Amino acid sequence: MTENEMIGAWISGKRKERGYTQQYVAERLHTTKATVSRWESGKRTIYAKDFIDYCHAIGMNSDEIQEIVNLWH
Repeated sequence: MTENEMIGAWISGKRKERGYTQQYVAERLHTTKATVSRWESGKRTIYAKDFIDYCHAIGMNSDEIQEIVNLWH
């Protein structure tokens, strides 16, 4: 599994746990559902700013965000 796929699976899981759709996240981030789908599938890199914005859009707290950041290092 690539790093993009690992991050994508993690953010997708967190979104689904909270009951949000890809469309909801896309609207909050002023992007498209296709972009959110590509991030979640690992087909597109989600850069740090977009990652933080995504996390905030689904109501994640700092500890949850730190969980994935720790996996990157």
